[in-house]
Parts: sequence; structure tokens; C-alpha cells
Amino acid sequence: MMTRNLCSIAGCTHEAEEAGMCGMHFTAALVHGAFQYTATSRSHS
Repeated sequence: MMTRNLCSIAGCTHEAEEAGMCGMHFTAALVHGAFQYTATSRSHS
């Protein structure tokens, strides 16, 4: 069974795409500048 990586932003349950974040949070970081986040490896089976 394959696990998927979830966005590292607290409370977000979307699948991670870039830099450990979902597309929405990654785009927000690009538009608004970098912000602090805890890069943890969360997975959902």
C-alpha cells in the first residue's frame, strides 16, 4: 500500500506537491514571500 505525503502546514490535509506543501500553500509562499513552517513528514495511509 502506498502512502501519500500531506502538506506540512498545520491543519492542511491536502497532498504535498512542492517543498512539502500543497499547491495552494506553495503558491501563497511564492506570492507573499517565504514564511516559517515546520517541515514535518506527515503521511496518510
